[in-house]
Amino acid sequence: MCDKNSFLAGDFASAASAATDVSVAAACDPASVSASGPPDAAACDPASVSASDTPDAAAGGADTVGYIDSVYCGSGVDGAGLRCVVFYAGCNLRCPFCHNPETLYKSGEAVTAGALAARMERYKPYFRRGGVTLSGGESFLQKKFSLALAKLLRGRGIRVAFETNGQICDEELIAAGEIICDVKNQTSQDLSSYDAFFAACGRQGRVPRVTNVLVPGKNDGEEALRALARLVKKHFPQGGVRFLPFRKLCGDKYKALKIPFPYAAVRECEDEDIARANKIVSEIFSKNA
Repeated sequence: MCDKNSFLAGDFASAASAATDVSVAAACDPASVSASGPPDAAACDPASVSASDTPDAAAGGADTVGYIDSVYCGSGVDGAGLRCVVFYAGCNLRCPFCHNPETLYKSGEAVTAGALAARMERYKPYFRRGGVTLSGGESFLQKKFSLALAKLLRGRGIRVAFETNGQICDEELIAAGEIICDVKNQTSQDLSSYDAFFAACGRQGRVPRVTNVLVPGKNDGEEALRALARLVKKHFPQGGVRFLPFRKLCGDKYKALKIPFPYAAVRECEDEDIARANKIVSEIFSKNA
């Protein structure tokens, strides 16, 4: 099993030194963080990552400190309606198709839950019926901060969604907001590690929005698509899968970070690929068995 702490990227020490009484979840302890190499296939294999709960940490208050990379307002793909997306610093996977490598290899900015919630509230007239999505990176790695921020946002009447890779099965976090789970099957066809997470979602009354980055030649085979559909249908018969097309717009980010882009030679996903995947998945969901 892989230790979640060993996968955290970037050196948060500089950000932590600027904050007083830094009390983030142990999984994001700046002292435990070290920079690691570029993404590789094994590091994106969910079967290699422990799905156990994050370290115990009661929800903190407005002064709880977390580490983020950036905030983007105007997303129409990260949850229902128009969204403001908070990209967390640090991730427990190293996916070779990662579109946000800066969240893996750059230092995070220390911010309090109260300050970030107040900033998001200023955007409320903009996203109105949408909300705030906590993405990354991996938002479940910073449990105390995430719980505090979600509570403050809900108190301001703002809908909260967590975008996660589903490898940290923490029911307290699952219960704290809507769930968007991106299933990683690009380097391994073993999806068994998602059973515990999806079962926990069911216990908390959550039906996650399941997404999947479709990478030609990696996870677009018929059997891989059928296996994904069967997994989701088993837990959420009325659910589905939203396919996200693999794109290489992130190539410049890798160049700026001076690290190789593992999927640079892989072709981008086309509309025809998405249509084919949707057809195969729909066939599984339409069957009675």
